[in-house]
Formats: sequence, structure tokens, C-alpha cells
Amino acid sequence: MTGSGAAAGVLIRITHYLAYGSNMHTGRLRARLSSVCAVEGARLGHHRLTFDKRGRDGSGKCNIVATPDACLFGVLFRLPVSALIALDAIEGRGYVRIAVRPVGLDSGRGYRAWCYRAPARARIPALVPFDWYRSLVVAGAHMHRLPDDYIEDLQCTPTRSDPNRFRRRRGQRLLAPNGGPASDATRGFAPGPKSGWLIDGHYRDRYHAGTPHIAL
Repeated sequence: MTGSGAAAGVLIRITHYLAYGSNMHTGRLRARLSSVCAVEGARLGHHRLTFDKRGRDGSGKCNIVATPDACLFGVLFRLPVSALIALDAIEGRGYVRIAVRPVGLDSGRGYRAWCYRAPARARIPALVPFDWYRSLVVAGAHMHRLPDDYIEDLQCTPTRSDPNRFRRRRGQRLLAPNGGPASDATRGFAPGPKSGWLIDGHYRDRYHAGTPHIAL
């Protein structure tokens, strides 16, 4: 899951991070970590997306749950290991970092990557995300050209209004045109073959949900 790169004669350890929630939005992630580079959209087999992680603001945040015959989509980023450690602190104790093996939508390549999953103690199934949070997730999916049907299902996720107007405005500012355009690394690639998926327990049986063999 790690490689190396050289900058001014200094060896830098590089790894991959799979974002599937609001961090898919380039502006959102770069506001947290400046040293990230989008690689491509990706799919992760045998997992589904939920919004059942309890956020610090009491609303539902994105989470992944291991589920047979399911598939979710996200965005792969390349970043220094030091930035990943910083992201551990940003995500906080409500998430644990796990190793995953997503497949690139453009390249078909299998990756060794990291992502975050909420433990049972941090999950409340009845939670609903704020509308601005769901908009960030949807905008990130659009930005990196994830499958249209998957985006449509994200847009159908129930939401509620954020009662904190300052937090709501902060989220809306991230959605402004200068909040983070698609990078050169992701502009212009077309997703590969689609798969089936589960979002909040609703199975979309439109495509075969199998995950291809991953050669690493």
C-alpha cells in the first residue's frame, strides 16, 4: 500500500486513500490536506455505503459496511504517509482505518489502499445526514465521474436541514465553484464497467455485483 517518491533528494513514502463520502470532493479534502492528488474513480466490492456514522454535530456521516454481493464507488487519492497519519487525527476516534483493495474504474487496476470505517459503537442506523453534507458527497461523485445511477441513488438519500446556520454556510461555501475543481488527474476519464451496489441497505440489481480478480 506504500511506495516512494523523491522531492529535493528526500525520500517520501507514498500511499493510496479511498474516499467514499464528503472527502471525494476535492475542495473538501484539500482544505484538510494540501498534499493529495486524485488518481481515479474506483469500486470496492463486498461493501455498501451507509450514512449511519454519528458525526460530532449529531448528524449521519458516510460509512461502509461489509456486505456480500454489494459494491460501492469512491475516489482514489495518492498522498504521503505523513498526510494519512494527519487524516487519522482529522477523522477522529469515530472511524478506524482499514486496508482495502479497490479497483480503478479507468485503469481496471487493483490497488492496495486505506479507507475509514466506523466501529459499531459509533453507528446509529436511524441517523440522517444534513442536506449540505449529502450535497458534498454528490458533488464529489460528479466531480470524479462516478456512475450516473450511483449518483442518482446518492441524491435520493433522505436529509435534514442543519439548524446551525454558521456550519451550514461553511458547508455551502465548499460547494462554490472555487471549492475545488476536478484535477487534471481525473478530468476526462470515463468509468469502466458498472457493478451492482447497496446504499443504505437498498440493493440495486442493475449490474452484476462481482469484483474482478485483483492482481497486486
